[in-house]
Amino acid sequence: MYVGRMVGVGKTKEGRNTAIYRISSRSFPNRSAIIAESGDSVAISSRDSSGRTTNPFINYTCVRKLSDWLVMSNGTHTDMIAERLEEGYSPQEAFTEILKEFGYEQDEHNTPRIAGIVPREGDMGWLGVVRDDGMEVEEIELKEGQLQYLATYEHSSIRPEQRIVLERTDTTGIVEDLIQSAEMNRFEYPVTAVAGVATDEDFELRTHDHSPS
Repeated sequence: MYVGRMVGVGKTKEGRNTAIYRISSRSFPNRSAIIAESGDSVAISSRDSSGRTTNPFINYTCVRKLSDWLVMSNGTHTDMIAERLEEGYSPQEAFTEILKEFGYEQDEHNTPRIAGIVPREGDMGWLGVVRDDGMEVEEIELKEGQLQYLATYEHSSIRPEQRIVLERTDTTGIVEDLIQSAEMNRFEYPVTAVAGVATDEDFELRTHDHSPS
């Protein structure tokens, strides 16, 4: 199954809030998720200079880490959602305003814009999507050992049955499993992934690229 980009929100088995972002791609597989030197954001970028582009659908910030929030999305709306949270907007308000403003991606597939938010503490997260046929923003109960996810293709509506089991509790283990676990093998053309897990002070981020065999 080809689902394209994916965001998910949940908790580790130890009760730490977590969010993930994963890219599957048939057309642009030569990309990595790169944590900024500041440690507060992650960018999707081509792995070699010959493939670099200014196309915001290919290279963009996919993660913004704030002191009490973690934002993940599949495009340039990541930064705008984070800015609204910093201004005091609620996650529901930030999603509703920014997703409505940006709309779906104006590409040949009318790719949906998706996003997820988790707080550093608490039992509720948020998922949002804007498609060519409408927009959904929902508050999501964060359940231990699970992620509820949303994807750009196939699974582009917010549904409680779209869940991934988190077997491992550390960021390294979680992000590796997003690319190579048996459960994730059903999602074709993996490229790269990011996982963020809440700590006592902020969020720990890790990335992992798919290595073709």
